[in-house]
Amino acid sequence: MSLLGQFLELSVPTEDVPTSLAFYRAPGFTEVPVADIRPWSHAAVTDGQVLIGLHGGGLEQPALSFVRPGLAAHINALADAGPASPTSASRRLPWPRGCPSRAASCR
Repeated sequence: MSLLGQFLELSVPTEDVPTSLAFYRAPGFTEVPVADIRPWSHAAVTDGQVLIGLHGGGLEQPALSFVRPGLAAHINALADAGPASPTSASRRLPWPRGCPSRAASCR
């Protein structure tokens, strides 16, 4: 696994998720299930090679998205290994953003 984690999707912002979903279905993309963890509308499609996430919020431009198990611990380890500075402690994350609790499954 790379430092960024495993590639997940090409994330694309859209103002209208249903219309974008129809656009990608027309040439043969199929919709895949997504977890309902975002406070905005979200869908994902694939052609069997690449996954495209259609985001009705949270993005201003397309982005490559990665996932990494234990992300908060990884970020904290990188911050701890970095150069010592007065802001080092402020870079530490108690748990990943969007995680509803400090549950072990969120770390």
